[in-house]
Amino acid sequence: MQLVNRRNLVIAGSIVLLLILVGGLYLAQQARDNANKQQATTEGTDTQTVDKNSGETVSNIEGKTPETYGMLPNTPAYLNTEEFITNGLTSEQLDSLKYAFYMYTTAQNPKITQVSITKDSVTATPPNADGKMVANFQVAFDGKAKVPASIVYFENSVELTIMDASGNKVFESGTVTDKSVYTQP
Repeated sequence: MQLVNRRNLVIAGSIVLLLILVGGLYLAQQARDNANKQQATTEGTDTQTVDKNSGETVSNIEGKTPETYGMLPNTPAYLNTEEFITNGLTSEQLDSLKYAFYMYTTAQNPKITQVSITKDSVTATPPNADGKMVANFQVAFDGKAKVPASIVYFENSVELTIMDASGNKVFESGTVTDKSVYTQP
C-alpha cells in the first residue's frame, strides 16, 4: 500500500512540475513577443490607422520608404483601388485612372495626399453599343466627406468625373490613355 501511495505522489509531482514548466515557457514567449512589439514601435513611429472609407489599414512609419516611392512627385496614396479590377478595369486602365486622380489632386491647394475609394461602392454597368462601360463610386480625399464620382472606360482609356456633395461636377479629366503615376516601368 505504501508503494502505491509513493508512486501516486511521484506521478502527481511530475505532472505539477510539467505544468509549471509549460506555464513558464508560455510566459517567456509572451514576454519575448511584447519586447519585439516594443522594439518595433521604438525603431520607427508607426501611426497606424484604419481608413473608415476604404477599410484599409494605413501605416506611416517614420524613416521607412513611403507608399508612393517610385511615383511622380506629389502622388497621393490610393486606397481600395482593387475594387476597380474586380469590376472589370484592366491594370492599364487602373494606371490611367490613378493618373486622372493625380491630375485632380495635384491641382488642389493644398495638395491631396490620399484618395480613398469607399468600400463596396463601385458599381459597373454593362457595355453600351459603343463598348464603353461606366462605373459609379464614392471617393474621399484626405479622409474628408465622401463624394460621388464616375468613370467611363473603353479599351485602355478612362474618363474620370468627380462631383461635389450636391452632385455638381467639380472635375472632368477628359480621356486619359496609357498614362501612369509610376516613374519606373
